[in-house]
Amino acid sequence: MGLRALARTHPDPAQLLRAWREALGDSAADASVPSSARQSETLAERCQAFAEDWTAELVELAVPTTPMP
Repeated sequence: MGLRALARTHPDPAQLLRAWREALGDSAADASVPSSARQSETLAERCQAFAEDWTAELVELAVPTTPMP
């Protein structure tokens, strides 16, 4: 809920989406996760699903919708 509130109140959702994508790229090389967790397929799948869901939410906020005529 906190992330949704941040996204909805951010003055520039497109900038927030860019920052999120950069963070995703950085996380691939991030070794701050314990090695035991890095080897967990379940954790990896849940993190991937969260990242995809969150990216989709940010895209909805960042990409303006054009009303149908």
